[in-house]
Amino acid sequence: MPQLDITLDSSNRLSVGDSNGQNSINPNPAPTIITFTLSGKIALANFVPMTAAQPGFSFAYPPGQLNGPPLNLFTPGVIGNNGNSLTMTDNHTGASTAGEWIYILRVVYNGTVYATSFQGAGGTTRNPVIINR
Repeated sequence: MPQLDITLDSSNRLSVGDSNGQNSINPNPAPTIITFTLSGKIALANFVPMTAAQPGFSFAYPPGQLNGPPLNLFTPGVIGNNGNSLTMTDNHTGASTAGEWIYILRVVYNGTVYATSFQGAGGTTRNPVIINR
């Protein structure tokens, strides 16, 4: 069960702690639960509700569309009871579900919405990704 710690960086962007490969998922016949947890000074923040126009978790490219993950590969994100964690399930079983998918996280901290950086192909920003190996 990978856990990715989310912090607020010096440029007021959310930063995903995935430098040790926590975002890399190997194929598994059983679903893999991924947990995003707010830490550091934003530990008391809350993920934006999943019902919002720009929810707490979304893929940069919608599932089933070009550059998006296959439909039903991931379950929708579920925000934990305290609001500072979000879980989802990755149903990566093999080659047909392998790939890299860019996602966007959004949280509310002291009344302000903060998000991960996103820049399309060819950009210099390091987009957060889930990598199914």
